[in-house]
Amino acid sequence: MVAKFECFIIVSFIVNVFILNVDSSCPSFFNEILLQNLTNEINEYDRILGHWLYRYQTNQWQRLMGQQQQLAVGKNHHELMMDDQQPFISDFIQWSYDRYSIHCNSMANNEKSNSFHHCPMNKLCRYWSEVQRLFGQQSQQINDNYLQQLIFNHQKEVLTKHIEQIEIQHRNHRYRCDESIDLIMQQIDDPNELLSIWYKCHHQLARSPIPELFEKIQIKISGGEYFHELWNEKNYDLKIGKIDQIHMKAWKIWKRLKPFYHLLMDYIGYKNSTNDDDDDGKIPAHWLRSLNGGQMDSIIDLIKPYPDQFVMINHTNRMMDDVVKIVADFYVQHGGFNRLPDGFWQNSNLITHDNGSCHPRTMNMYNGNDDDDVRMSVCLQDGDFHYNFRRIIHELGHVYYFLETNHAGHRNLYRMTSNSAAHEKALSTFVTIPFGMIIEEWRNQTFTAKNLDLADVNQFYWILREQIQNIRQPPPRPAMLNNQRILDPLFKYHVANFQPYWRYVFGVMLQHQFHQKICSHHHHHHDNGWSSLVECCPQPNDFDTLRKLLRIDLMQQEFNDDNDLAIVKQMFDSNHLEYRIEPLLNYYQPLIDWLHEWKQNE
Repeated sequence: MVAKFECFIIVSFIVNVFILNVDSSCPSFFNEILLQNLTNEINEYDRILGHWLYRYQTNQWQRLMGQQQQLAVGKNHHELMMDDQQPFISDFIQWSYDRYSIHCNSMANNEKSNSFHHCPMNKLCRYWSEVQRLFGQQSQQINDNYLQQLIFNHQKEVLTKHIEQIEIQHRNHRYRCDESIDLIMQQIDDPNELLSIWYKCHHQLARSPIPELFEKIQIKISGGEYFHELWNEKNYDLKIGKIDQIHMKAWKIWKRLKPFYHLLMDYIGYKNSTNDDDDDGKIPAHWLRSLNGGQMDSIIDLIKPYPDQFVMINHTNRMMDDVVKIVADFYVQHGGFNRLPDGFWQNSNLITHDNGSCHPRTMNMYNGNDDDDVRMSVCLQDGDFHYNFRRIIHELGHVYYFLETNHAGHRNLYRMTSNSAAHEKALSTFVTIPFGMIIEEWRNQTFTAKNLDLADVNQFYWILREQIQNIRQPPPRPAMLNNQRILDPLFKYHVANFQPYWRYVFGVMLQHQFHQKICSHHHHHHDNGWSSLVECCPQPNDFDTLRKLLRIDLMQQEFNDDNDLAIVKQMFDSNHLEYRIEPLLNYYQPLIDWLHEWKQNE
């Protein structure tokens, strides 16, 4: 039942998490008693951090399920949960900063620093530095920064909550302007009806308090060095460098991908030419059958050159529950994972609920008493069965990732900060790269603007989409031509919730890199005769190398352990984590060849 493309999807969910490897090789001056004392103190801090994370995740889950409708008067839930922990956390950060300065700097600069790389003290120092990165860079700024971050988080949640509540009337039904309306749009062929839905949702956003809230947050980010650095730090785990280095790397990759992407867009534009009177070679955004057009798999039935091999199924909630179990079995059989715990089925939510959020997400609850406490909410609805099926495959990948890290015995801090690019999928995979570049380029310019003009900000967004994606804004909105509060990008959840999107851009590349490596091994040893990477479906034994990556800290600048280095070289053809575009182009080579042939004939 599972297509070979799903065999590719599973590859990206097995890898990449922090672990503290302990080696006995240390400088001669190393004090074992000091190590034990510091280890005990850090373990105690991590236990309390885990306790706070569990309370925080429980609170978030209740809001997600619509079980918590209002925040306490005068305090947001971050402050309520942190009242009993904030003094300890602040004290610990101050303490760790002092210890780091005294012990780590002196050891790292010691003439025997080469052996220090393998010393347990180095692992503790890395823990301290990670705490500094997450909670504050300078000890004297910790308390002020922490309070400001609480306020910032609260403002983000208020903004997201407003967007989740936007509704429109369509065909005598009310729909939220989120994934649920996207599913409705995917069933519509009439461009005028699609345009009507697109207009209604964006008009409701413009009339809401959302633009004003966004403007306040933007001013806070652009006006304070701390918040700008805080945002840049969210991309730390990509292991590329500072934000400007990430931009440079992305544009270099885009230069290689651009010919293929524009070839595909030429084909889509050709198919679209008979559906839009205003044909300028660019695709109107509403024709992509979604509010943001970040992916294009929703239009596959409009542009496919061959009849669909699948039958569209009208499913019930009970059927979707069975499908989740089928997908879970797929992970067990093909990926070698354990079966999902009973608590997952008891606590997860697979259907639409009236008051909660319907943005699909999975959560690791950080339950110190139960490492199996992981949950999923996907709000599956009546509509495209295969869309929901692929969504389950994607979200269950995160669930298995959480379970793997929980049972590996990692400290809570490192469960929070694993490399996120390896988590995240032609119309639903590589098109993420140009869309992600648009989001981050737009966001970077918006966050650095000192004098924000919402009209200019929105216009800049559409300039980027035309230049990079070849997608244009729908025809002028007569009722809103003079409205300066239009902010179209906010219908992308990651924008409204201030979630980094670079991880999706680079995650797409990692998926194809891992897939090509596994299939190269599979082809060499089994010779099944597959003619391209698309036809390769790895077997359980082919995942051994990926599983070994679970024991490697891919955030290291260099790999000093010979076994770790051998695995990294095997996966990346380099001594360090490296993002490469060639495996992606190799995967899509059959499609590239077909598009070239189509263009010559047309």
